[in-house]
Amino acid sequence: MIRPRARCHRTLRVASSSAAVLVAVLGCRSSAAQSCHLPPSDTGTTGVIASTRAEWAGFDTTRYQGHYEGTGVSAALDMPRFRASAFLPAYRIVRNGISASGLGDVLLQGSGAVLRGSEPGRTLNVELALSLPTGDAEKDLGMGHVMVLPNIWGGWREGAFALTGRAGYGRALAGASHEHHHAGGPGPIVDPMNSSELQLAAAGTVELERRLALRAGVYGAVPLGIGNGAGRAAGFVGAGLGGPRIATEAQFHWPLAGDPFTKKLLLELRFRF
Repeated sequence: MIRPRARCHRTLRVASSSAAVLVAVLGCRSSAAQSCHLPPSDTGTTGVIASTRAEWAGFDTTRYQGHYEGTGVSAALDMPRFRASAFLPAYRIVRNGISASGLGDVLLQGSGAVLRGSEPGRTLNVELALSLPTGDAEKDLGMGHVMVLPNIWGGWREGAFALTGRAGYGRALAGASHEHHHAGGPGPIVDPMNSSELQLAAAGTVELERRLALRAGVYGAVPLGIGNGAGRAAGFVGAGLGGPRIATEAQFHWPLAGDPFTKKLLLELRFRF
């Protein structure tokens, strides 16, 4: 049952709708949690990385109130100048008291370095990502169509401090029969995107000691060339702990503009073979 709700326009939504997207998190040497939207860390090491992720989030939009829990698994191949990864999420979502479960959209990513410094973390990369419609759009678990996401991302590190940034474009590869999935703005609830949008991000990391690091950043998007889009932005803080092979990180996310979620907690565990 849909319960439309009137919501006041936030001044911050207008002021911040151009803020960044796809959090660009350059990991410390010991750990680097990353959701399906986070660029990979550049630690200078190579290998196969397996990870698992859990997240909890609440939402309050013009159509739905509720929360969702998600789990995900990913595999990545890290090479000195190339990286490829695949991520498969699954969710349980409760919208207006009605629950549903299922897979989310698969994300495939491949990136290559166009510039690379002599030190790890000093790099500029081009990336192409594809989101495949494996999630049920009617249950807000997926978009119902392919999304293509070309972008560039880069990082800079000096001692214990690191900065990273990202800029990209997201576009739905869909015909008119799929446009209704974005008719009310960004969707789905578990991973909102406009059918055409500019994506930007910025983040910083500081290593407190060899195995512990703190990070913070902002991310978001603005619609491009569409009349039914909406801007969104969020910030996050996190802490990571780990070693060369096993690492874990916790992040707390909160909205700055739009309705991406009301709050979100993300945990990730990674193992490098």
